[in-house]
Amino acid sequence: VGLNYREGKVNLYGDYSFNAGRTPVRGEVSRSDDQSKEFWKSEGDRETHLYKVGVDFYPDKKNTLSFYSSRNAFDLGVISTTDVQFADRSDEIGQSYTSGRNNITTTYNLDFRHDFTADGEMLELEIDHNSLKGSEETVFDVQTEASAIKYVDELDNNRTNLTINLDYTKPLAKDVKLEIGAETRQQDIQNRYQTTNANFLDGAFDFKRDSHSVYGNLSRNMKDWFFQVGARLEDYSIVGDFSQEGNVNENETDHIFTVYPSALITFTPQKNGAKNSYNLSYSRRVDRP
Repeated sequence: VGLNYREGKVNLYGDYSFNAGRTPVRGEVSRSDDQSKEFWKSEGDRETHLYKVGVDFYPDKKNTLSFYSSRNAFDLGVISTTDVQFADRSDEIGQSYTSGRNNITTTYNLDFRHDFTADGEMLELEIDHNSLKGSEETVFDVQTEASAIKYVDELDNNRTNLTINLDYTKPLAKDVKLEIGAETRQQDIQNRYQTTNANFLDGAFDFKRDSHSVYGNLSRNMKDWFFQVGARLEDYSIVGDFSQEGNVNENETDHIFTVYPSALITFTPQKNGAKNSYNLSYSRRVDRP
């Protein structure tokens, strides 16, 4: 369902979607090495609600302010059983588990754009904040001829991300353009694990990552040629902490300052209707998880 309403300088909109389903699974595996057969079946019920509301405000022709918020609520329930039978029926193993999972993802986004009097000159600021809160509880029940084990595992996951972008573009001449900007990224992750199984250990993981950068690009068009040079300066740091019941905490930190230069030359001959383009580029990049 989607709705949109505009009156004068204000545009309002909203969306809602719902998804639900049930997924049954059945299976059987036969093994000749130990003369066993494994039978399993599971059934999962899922339900998702997605909401989004937003507003666009146009105070004049040169300014635009936009804001939206979305929320995604996801629930999943799973019931599963597994039965392993051997040639000697006394060795039969049965296992079942019931699991319930709940995730809520929330996003807030604010964007402001200003177009200056000069054609092509623009300033834009965007702030995006999203968070995930998730929990999962699973009850395990394992039955054999010799023993019976029942325990509960609980997981809590919390994650937040903040991104702030500021971009400015200004034509310095008819064929010369300057682009500069700054960006901040902050990530915070918290994971918790608890169990009633005496053979397992409770644990916790905390992770923070911060990245702050500025960039600049200068480009020029000259008939058949296009030139661009630029660089990005980045300050990057992480702090990680892993703790487990009965063990010494493990900590990890890192701090890196890096310059990423880039250059591009493009030649596009316009004579005789030629449509070929030749590029020569250099850049330094980094890929992170």
